[in-house]
Amino acid sequence: MTGAAGLVGQHLLPRLARHWNVFALSRGAAPAGRPNITWFERDLANADFTSGLPERIDAVVHLAQSRRFREVPEGNADVLAVNVAATEQLARYATRAGASHFVLASTGSVYAPTNTTITESSPLGTPEALGWYAASKLAAESVAMAYKSRLVPVVLRPFFVYGAGQHRGMLVPRLADAIERGESVTLTGEDGMWLAPTHASDAASAFVAALSLEGAATVNVCGPEILSLRAVCETLGAVIGRAPSYDVVAPGTADFRVNGARMRELLGATRCTFDEGAATAVNA
Repeated sequence: MTGAAGLVGQHLLPRLARHWNVFALSRGAAPAGRPNITWFERDLANADFTSGLPERIDAVVHLAQSRRFREVPEGNADVLAVNVAATEQLARYATRAGASHFVLASTGSVYAPTNTTITESSPLGTPEALGWYAASKLAAESVAMAYKSRLVPVVLRPFFVYGAGQHRGMLVPRLADAIERGESVTLTGEDGMWLAPTHASDAASAFVAALSLEGAATVNVCGPEILSLRAVCETLGAVIGRAPSYDVVAPGTADFRVNGARMRELLGATRCTFDEGAATAVNA
């Protein structure tokens, strides 16, 4: 499992460790005292990072992504190495080690901008429209699926994951911090874009379920409700105890109204509403 110390990884790791011996890869030093978890300190940007990993495994869960995805073009080489090249190295290692499944964390940002409901068959964005990060994730998806003759690749596309411990630069904690500081939130249109925020615990449940799928699949992972950005901010403001202020500009060209039917069919329904989960983003 890569990205074991990340947001979803922190929720997923203990669940996997209840049933399996987990080999967890992380850039940082390993936490101590966790049963059924063996840590490997690895930088996925290094070409030999699979050296010394176990000879036999059951599955790979690849959550890791480059931390430099906002540094364009300075961070592009790291994004390519971690998001794309490491995916191929892990898939190749998985086949050598006898794994049955390869579960890849992609992103809901791979779709072309739209104001209609997004399904797994919705048009994908072009590389120039997607930007470097989402384009790298789309390339990683292609790499993973290229191995479907040797193992079961499952691509999960999470939308707006949030939860305790998330980097403050991500959407939900960034909104919470702006509200707490009294800064205005910009809305495209009266209510802003629409989205389906996904709590990290629900995302982790989807990754667990993906390990039991019998065939290759690509699945959107989204929360149980579709909310406007204004509604998200109002909920955060209620938790913080401060009413949000807004700057309303012209309506945007993209929403993230996600259809979660395929997720519910294959992986089970997400459960945490934003009212229930908002405090974990505010008080992280």
